[in-house]
Amino acid sequence: MAQDIRESRSPVSGVVEISPENDSFNEVLDLRVEETLAPEYIKVQYSDSASDETHLTVNDRDSEDSSSDSGTVVDEFLLQPGDTHIITDGVYDDVVDGIHSRADGDNNGVIVVTVGGMKITG
Repeated sequence: MAQDIRESRSPVSGVVEISPENDSFNEVLDLRVEETLAPEYIKVQYSDSASDETHLTVNDRDSEDSSSDSGTVVDEFLLQPGDTHIITDGVYDDVVDGIHSRADGDNNGVIVVTVGGMKITG
């Protein structure tokens, strides 16, 4: 078995609220240069007052351009009004630049995205 030589691990989470019809990237969790995130859960909630379905991606932010969709998709969801998705058994690659999320702009209700895991330094 390989030995883990990283210096420290600490729990961390981030939350973002995406307003209706927002189709830009929204920062969920930012990481410093020396940090990596080992994602352990993603929770997505779509307002039950909404009336349209929407598509949401959770991305590993590209450090070169946080406004583009060039980051790797960590997970994606097709949301119906009132949906809550909690993923605790996902298998995700480590994230090095941070997590951001983007809805397709068809959301006419608030979306809340929570991402948590272990922040690793070293």
